[in-house]
Amino acid sequence: MKYLIILILLTCSASAESLDVIIQRGFDKATLQDFDGAMVEFQTAYEISPNDPKIIAYIANILMIQGKLDSALVMYNRSIEIYSTFSSAINNRGLIYQKKNEHLKAIADFTLAISYEDFAAFYYNRAISYLALGQKDEACKDWQTAYEYNSNDAYFMILKHCKGKDESNP
Repeated sequence: MKYLIILILLTCSASAESLDVIIQRGFDKATLQDFDGAMVEFQTAYEISPNDPKIIAYIANILMIQGKLDSALVMYNRSIEIYSTFSSAINNRGLIYQKKNEHLKAIADFTLAISYEDFAAFYYNRAISYLALGQKDEACKDWQTAYEYNSNDAYFMILKHCKGKDESNP
């Protein structure tokens, strides 16, 4: 019995130590666009650490890439429930709402994400939803802010959608 307890402890310890390796394998597979393989790695990590909001968000990211928006939404909600100020998960949930043409919900999420972390992509994403709702002035303001954070994508959106902007300095 004594040996069994030690073996169980060693197994748990080895699992915990290998968590970073498993997650890195998931990232590596995702980089190679092996999303099914990445999902296997992230689900393995989830089995080791089921309440880690980042691991849950990694699973949600893969689900979103695979077009499984409803499942991804469930996972982002769970991640945010655990870590309520997780701005990346909040932003990505907003992207799902955006893809589902639920732009008011998307804007609410992007705004919440911005309140936790001032990040160019969050402004850029919110601008897309503003534009979809016909709120061009709000979109241009957000693209301007994103551009000030060195977002080249925002610069090109300003040139395309925002009148009265000097092309050399939007």
